[in-house]
Amino acid sequence: MGEDQKSLTGVLSTLETELSQENLEDFLAVANPLLSTRPDLNLIARKAKIGLGMADQDTWIDLFENFCQQKKVFLAICCAQAIWLHYGNSGIHQRYLELAEQYNKKLEDELVTIKDWFSRNEIRKGISVIMATYNRGQQIRPAIESVLNQSYQDFELIVVNDGGTPQCQQVVDSFHSDKIRYLEVNHGGLSHALNQGILRSRSRYICYLDDDDQFYPEHLETVVSALETSGYPLVYTDGYRITLKKTEYAFEQVAKEIAYSVDFNPGMLSKWNYLPILCVGHRRDCFEKCGLFEVELANMMDWDLWVRFSRLFDFYHVDQVTCQYLLKQAGDSLSGNRVNHHFYEALLRNHFLYQAREKWQDISQKGNAKEMTFDQLEAAISRYTHDHIQLASWLLPRAFREKKRTRARQLVANVVRTESIGKIFLLPASLHSQLSFQGIFYLWWDIHFYLLIRVGKYIKRKLHISNESKSA
Repeated sequence: MGEDQKSLTGVLSTLETELSQENLEDFLAVANPLLSTRPDLNLIARKAKIGLGMADQDTWIDLFENFCQQKKVFLAICCAQAIWLHYGNSGIHQRYLELAEQYNKKLEDELVTIKDWFSRNEIRKGISVIMATYNRGQQIRPAIESVLNQSYQDFELIVVNDGGTPQCQQVVDSFHSDKIRYLEVNHGGLSHALNQGILRSRSRYICYLDDDDQFYPEHLETVVSALETSGYPLVYTDGYRITLKKTEYAFEQVAKEIAYSVDFNPGMLSKWNYLPILCVGHRRDCFEKCGLFEVELANMMDWDLWVRFSRLFDFYHVDQVTCQYLLKQAGDSLSGNRVNHHFYEALLRNHFLYQAREKWQDISQKGNAKEMTFDQLEAAISRYTHDHIQLASWLLPRAFREKKRTRARQLVANVVRTESIGKIFLLPASLHSQLSFQGIFYLWWDIHFYLLIRVGKYIKRKLHISNESKSA
């Protein structure tokens, strides 16, 4: 390997381990001479820019064209939506409509396929645990053991080898358990592997376990009991996140914490994923209405699926720790590197924002026609977004018009508490044509009132820190 190649490999590895502007600049300094002849490096650079929030319109358009050429319809749709959201570019609108039609046809065919598979795989067990793996060897043993050691034993464990080495089957066979079903598929990525396991499941309920995570002994019992008694189609527990840092010779644990313990809020779920995949259990027939994991997503595919489920179903939170999952600061997991993680996170966040805007255009027409009350309108759109700027810009005109001052103040307070000063002061300008003089007055009054509270809290916090420093 030449020195240039070694240097490229080094900066690429650093970028994929930790996505930062500095690491991207180091990568581009080495890769720039090669970008014209290496489409793979170009793709990495574009993904990194989007993941860091540094992308311009040309970056999004280049990715759109790239995904169109690769016939990755879902990813191309997401890029087109981001372009429209941020730049209002209508030049690709017709192509977007054609792609959306292709995607909807694909989803219709997928739902037919799901029903066909499920009709042939009749329910025989209480719950199926789907575990996808790729070249992890003996490392999957603790995960398998954690499933076999469950207090609830009416389960099947489906281990899907995603085109990896035969060692996986040797590990599975060494357990000599009739509860494990082993499946080999051609390498197609995590979503594809999970989908193959799901289609072959023979249980009323489905849950998941990554090949380096673990269930605690009562996990399945807790999940099944909650599904049976709550009446909800999807339930989720809490889990410990174990953070591992790579040292010279091994990974060492540096933290153990409950990273998420959040009651169900569908709008918030569209903003960030607070459902680790191993914490979730749901009815198998949810797939018959929403489809499977999106195979074009190399990462964040679980977030996409949960949001699709949340459009139709409510979830039930079990406030109990029943499992643990690993977060490696230098990763080797099936779900990929940090560039991919942040890219797909940004892509999906724009996708959900676009869906919220589409939903608003639909339901606001009903609301303006008085077919929906303000409370019904707010509840309907809040299921799609937790973006305070979006909610305020859409709901404030109606709130002021119907003299719902308490709700208007709360909408403004949410914006002032969470958004930058620039975005806060853009809000009145964006609503100027939709509000009466009195509405504009109240809006400015509320903004300044809550800004004073925000400034007061900031000063109080600074004084407290200063006093603590003096005491020390």
